[in-house]
Amino acid sequence: MSRYAHTLLKRGATPIHAVIIPQNRKRPWRWRMAALGLLLLLSACTAPWSQSPTPIPPVLPTPVPNAVTIVAALARPAPLVGGNGAIYLTLTNGRDVPVQLVSAASSAAATVEIHETVADNGIMRMQHLPDGVTIPPQGNVQFQPGGLHLMLINLGEALTVGESIELTLHLESNAAGTPVRETLVATVMVGEPDRDASGNAGEDSAEAHDH
Repeated sequence: MSRYAHTLLKRGATPIHAVIIPQNRKRPWRWRMAALGLLLLLSACTAPWSQSPTPIPPVLPTPVPNAVTIVAALARPAPLVGGNGAIYLTLTNGRDVPVQLVSAASSAAATVEIHETVADNGIMRMQHLPDGVTIPPQGNVQFQPGGLHLMLINLGEALTVGESIELTLHLESNAAGTPVRETLVATVMVGEPDRDASGNAGEDSAEAHDH
């Protein structure tokens, strides 16, 4: 080590930082304080970045006792007559038995099918669920962008933001060994859906879909 300089090492970081401090016989403490501040700055620069916070899952509605309900139904805007659209909603089941969503219909489209968007070798595809979807007892099922949705096929009219369409759901359940069939009717507003957990609003209304 030189007569006029000495080396201050900080071994807690990677790589090890070395700071050369000129020797000042009159006020050596000022140089030491400056070196300490520089080492703290270098240590902060080499610290790993903090990870992004985990997205908070949405709060799901509480089922109404002994009832099946439609919550927050929304139809995606679709400008083309004869094209496809999508409806998102949450179904709640306040009963003690599972309820099956068997099929759906709407005056706005020739056909309504229950679809789910799935990943197939890194490619997002839509598949038809001909057997429907089960709503668990005292639970709910979410139809949302990038997942389950009701596909409106061959629209009879354009779906414009602010307008509304009618939706009919056909349900089946089995209480005490007796099959029960019922119908739910809802008025669905047309609007832009919220983004999903991956940060996009989904492509569930695309023209191409698999069956």
